[in-house]
Order: sequence, then C-alpha cells, then structure tokens
Amino acid sequence: GTVACLQTPYNLLRREFEAELQPWLRDHGRGAVVYEPLCRGLLTGKFDARQRFADSDLRARDERFQGGRYLRALTIVARLQLLAKRAGEPLAGLALAWTLRNPAVVAAIAALQAAAPVVVATWAHDMAHAAVDEVHVQDGTVLLAPPEDDSGDDSSGAAGGGGRLVH
Repeated sequence: GTVACLQTPYNLLRREFEAELQPWLRDHGRGAVVYEPLCRGLLTGKFDARQRFADSDLRARDERFQGGRYLRALTIVARLQLLAKRAGEPLAGLALAWTLRNPAVVAAIAALQAAAPVVVATWAHDMAHAAVDEVHVQDGTVLLAPPEDDSGDDSSGAAGGGGRLVH
C-alpha cells in the first residue's frame, strides 16, 4: 500500500531508523516524521545517575533509563554537553539540530517544556540548515563529523533534506 506518513523514534541515542527505515524512504523518495528527538528528556542534560523516575513515568520502565545502559547514555550526554557549551547553545538545540539535519527527516515532534522552547526550536532549525559540522555518536564516542562513507553513494536521504521542528 501507500505510505502517507511514517512516524518513528529517532535521536542521537536511538538510531535504528538509519538502518531499518531510512534506506526504504530514500529509495521511495519519502521522508519521516520522527518523535523522541530528545530521547524522553535524556538529551536535555537534566538527568544524572541519581535520577529516579516515578512508577507512573514511562522512563521507569524504559531500559534506556536503567543500569549500565543509562550510565553509558549519561556519559555520551556529558560529552555532548561539552560540545553544546562550546557552541554557546543548549544541549536540546544540538540534539534537535542533529536530528533535523538528516535529509530523511521532514519533521521532528518534540515535547519541549520550560520557558525557552521557542528559542531552542529556532536555534535548532537555524543550525540544522547552516553549514556546521554534524555531531555523530558511534559506539559511545562523540565525533564532530560522521565517519567517511565508503559506499560512494552520496544521496543520504529523501524528500528534500533537512526537516523542521514540530512542537
């Protein structure tokens, strides 16, 4: 059948989309609306190893927020915070910009709270369309640019490239 809208989770820490769905979207000239670009708040930098979530909070049952996996994610987040600080921008903006730079992403749904969501969203949108180095996370290492693609195919996405933020 016809795909009218594909919605899938995607962020710096949850990247199954790149292997499973992005190739199909590229081959069919389609894009995705992604959710969780801030990984349920983890990519805002507001959590630490002492954080406990109420039983009613989805994160209490999410394995990304438990044990060693959570501690590894916090290590990556700390490295990303350094990059964001160096850029003089909020970590949430960096994470959103990274997500929106993927050419297969046509929109990102983010539940932004606090008084600054419009500022963060605007910065992320501008950064996503500016000529800046991409942040790439691979095996727990934070890089400023993605590793070289040996495939020779430089068509990295679908439908127009670079998305927009929906909040």
